[in-house]
Formats: sequence, C-alpha cells, structure tokens
Amino acid sequence: MSRKKQNTPSDQEPPLTPWQIENQKYLKEQGKEIPWQEEEDENAENHEEAESSNETSESEMSEDSKEKDYQSFATKLPKMKKQRNKKLIRRLSVIVGVFLAGTAVAVYQVSPLSKLESVEISGNGVVNANQVLQVSKLQEGQPIWKQYYKRSVYEKNVVAQIPRVKTADIKLSGINTFQLKLTEFKVVAYEFEGGKYHPILENGFPLTDEEVAKPADGSLILEQFASNEKLISELIKQYDELDNNLRSLILNVKLTPSNSNPDLLTIAMKDKNEVKISIEDISTKMKYYPQVASQMEENGVVDMEVAIYSYPYSKVEEENDKGEKTEESSTLSSSDEEAISPETDE
Repeated sequence: MSRKKQNTPSDQEPPLTPWQIENQKYLKEQGKEIPWQEEEDENAENHEEAESSNETSESEMSEDSKEKDYQSFATKLPKMKKQRNKKLIRRLSVIVGVFLAGTAVAVYQVSPLSKLESVEISGNGVVNANQVLQVSKLQEGQPIWKQYYKRSVYEKNVVAQIPRVKTADIKLSGINTFQLKLTEFKVVAYEFEGGKYHPILENGFPLTDEEVAKPADGSLILEQFASNEKLISELIKQYDELDNNLRSLILNVKLTPSNSNPDLLTIAMKDKNEVKISIEDISTKMKYYPQVASQMEENGVVDMEVAIYSYPYSKVEEENDKGEKTEESSTLSSSDEEAISPETDE
C-alpha cells in the first residue's frame, strides 16, 4: 500500500536570500543555469527515491506479515475445530448421562430391588427374632431407602420395648437387605419372690414376667426387694465394685429395713455369718469383712451399719429370749391389773 506524501517543514524550500534573488535574475538574463538550484533538485530527487524505497520495503513487509498470519491461522484452524468438537461431545455426553440417570432411577423405583426384601437379626441370645422384627416396625416389601434413612427410629423401638436389648444397630447388607445387630444386657442376679426366681439385668431392671426354675451356682440372690428398681440398681452398682473373691463369699442379700434405715441389708455369707450394712456402704465397708471374720471365734453377725463390730449368734439368741420374757411379764402384769380393777370398783 502506498501512503500519501506529507510535506513536513524540512521538505519545504528555504526562502531565498537577497543575493540569491539578484544572482538568479542575472543568470537568467545571461541564459545560464543556477548551480545551487540544481543541488537542491538533486537532493529532492534523492529524498523521493528514499521514500519510494521505504514504501516498497514497507509494502513488502506487510505482504510478508499477511502471509505469516495466514499460515498461522491455517495451522491453528484444525486445533480450533478439534477443541470445538470436544466441547460438543462433552455437552452431548452430559445431556445423555442425565437422561440415562433419570431413566435408571425411574426403573429402579419400580423394580423389586428398591423394596426391603428381608431383615437379618444377629446378636440375640435370648430375645426372639420375630419379636424384634415386630416391635421394630420395619416393613418388608416397602421402599428400602425411606426406611434406611429413618433407621434410628426403628432402633429406638427395639430398645424401648424389649428390656433385654441394650443396643440395636441397623446396617445395609447386600442390595435390599438389612442387618439388625443386637446387644443384650447380661443377667447379674435373681430376685426370689413368691417361691420363684426372676432374672435381674445389669442395669438393675428386674424381669418380673420371666421365671427361672433354679439359678446357676454362684448367682447373686436378692430377697424382699419387691422389685424396687431404684434399690436394686444401686445394689448392683455397689456389688460390681467388689473384687471377685469377696463376691464369691456372698450367698444372698435381703432387704431388712429398720425404722431409722430403710436401706438396711442383711447379707448371708457362705461361711454362715451375716452382715448388717446399708446399700450405699457396700463398696467401702465390705472390703473389711475378711479381716473381721478371721477374728471371730464363732459364727455370728458383723454389724457395719454405723461402725464395724461383730457378735456371735448366741448373744442374739439370749437377747431374743430376754425380749420374749420381758414381753410375757408385761402382759401378765397388765392382765392382773385388769383383774384387780373390778374388785376395787366394788
């Protein structure tokens, strides 16, 4: 491309001096050339030639740059097409994927795989599996995920309605099967009432609706507690803090409240001694029993209600006999007074 030539201050002819004007007139009259004007013309021609060469080089450079730009665009075009195709494929994949996922979900919802097929119950030693399934309120044949997200409700149903169950945990097993794992409370004692033995769980809860013909040897037997869950729970708590050797010495425990102490116990020991003690003192005072029993010359009572001391059964019998005699004498004197009083009135 050619550019219009712009006149700059350097391109304009400088003004002639008075000498040059007069010299120019003289040379024209004489028919001679003006030497200094020829130099200026030559300089102008040289300047024009330089400009034309510059314009030619610029046009050549512009054509080269155009050719390079075209080559660069031709090189990038396949890459641009490839990237565009990738974007189209990606968008198409997303659309197809969403459609297929929706179709799969719809098919799954109506298929048997989305329904609870069965419930596998484990960890139940005594508890009946059918009873667990019934009280849990889980429904086979109903949507599995709806029940799975509410599994804590079904777990609480089992724990609340079956006293023997300590924990219940529902997990997904397979595609459409639940596994209900149970943990049961241990039986730590038996309550003897009405000629029957009822199990007592480790949390102190007595199973009054269950009966056992004969407890296992070494079992803790409670009497006269009248299924008082609060007292039984405290007793089990205190009993658990005793060491195994001391537990093995205990035969049974009776609740024998007095006017001053409603929590007084009478513990029958296997060595034929008895211990009088409050429930809350079992863990702190019973540890002294072996030492006290070793110092006793004959079997008797170890009283730990207030302080710790012992006395033989013979002394208890003497006191009982004295009490009976005192009661008889007081009865006789009363009858005598009643017999004498009518005569006095006469």
